[in-house]
Amino acid sequence: MKRRPVIDPAPARPARHRSLSGGPTLPGGRHLTTAESGRRIERRRNRSSNLGQALHLQLEACRAEGALEAIVVADDLGLCVAASAGTPARLDELAAWLPLSERAGLDVVRGPALLGLSATTALRRFVVGGSALFMCAVGGQTDTRAASLLRAETGFRRILAAG
Repeated sequence: MKRRPVIDPAPARPARHRSLSGGPTLPGGRHLTTAESGRRIERRRNRSSNLGQALHLQLEACRAEGALEAIVVADDLGLCVAASAGTPARLDELAAWLPLSERAGLDVVRGPALLGLSATTALRRFVVGGSALFMCAVGGQTDTRAASLLRAETGFRRILAAG
């Protein structure tokens, strides 16, 4: 009968806290932000079963990741469906500009400059459940604006389909 060799177990290592995205956490469980860690923000902790809150959290995550001033989603009448950052009155005014800008064939919105926001914008139209929605990103770099809008639209569709 063969004897099994005795193997000393490796010394225990202290547990490291990591977020699901691979980024480190601070004491108390707070995740590092993109600026602090150079990695994506772990947003899975910020979920809501409330549809409006879930849409806002999605837009806020995309806005923060893209270093944008604001993201606004409006319906075909120019009513604000969801928004991230900025004052509510300014976001409502910006939402009113979105369908007008799209109907005029513009891929940028002229309204934000009049509202004291950055003049750099990107506009995206998409349809969910037969209804046209307009999404606008304000500020940030051109490539991050486009990527943030695409991510926001994808999340918006997913949340509305689940709701």
